[in-house]
Amino acid sequence: MANTTTCNTSLAMIRGREARKEDTEPDFALDNFEKEGRCGSQISEYWPDLSTLEIALETFACKQGQLDCVVDCAKLWTFPLEDGYHLVWDGKVELVNWRGASEQ
Repeated sequence: MANTTTCNTSLAMIRGREARKEDTEPDFALDNFEKEGRCGSQISEYWPDLSTLEIALETFACKQGQLDCVVDCAKLWTFPLEDGYHLVWDGKVELVNWRGASEQ
């Protein structure tokens, strides 16, 4: 099970993005137990044959700016696989808008 921390998540994501831009692993000041619990390292444990990971993020229109920041950070996320490869962003972002259920 992945661990969560009480740090400011958005600030941690931004710091992680900046570190990854410089080709370094971000230091989130996590102890070894927390580092092992990060979801990225658990992908190959739970889904060893995974070759594609699609992440859908959604929010309210008034929080679009926050979501844009998360998407920018997510573009640099990597998910290690057991064979030494990593799942990485494929360069595509799809934007879908919807207004909820309609009454018929």
